Amino acid sequence: MLTAGPLTVRHIERSGHESVTQAVSVSFEPARGKSPAQLIAFGVPSPISDGCNRYGDGKIFVMNEAGATVAKYDLDEAA
Repeated sequence: MLTAGPLTVRHIERSGHESVTQAVSVSFEPARGKSPAQLIAFGVPSPISDGCNRYGDGKIFVMNEAGATVAKYDLDEAA
């Protein structure tokens, strides 16, 4: 699990769609058997959300508070 203060998670889907979200920490789970690889970004929970974003495909870039990339994941290759 990667925890380094406020993090920014940039997700680029296979289709090219991009999203950027904030997270407190991220966790990468490699593929195991029939379970595909996934990345979970833990944010701040709210009354309508548990604060978790789960990603199962595409490319993920995790940036620290200074904007430096601290981790990269290619979930399509990890599958």
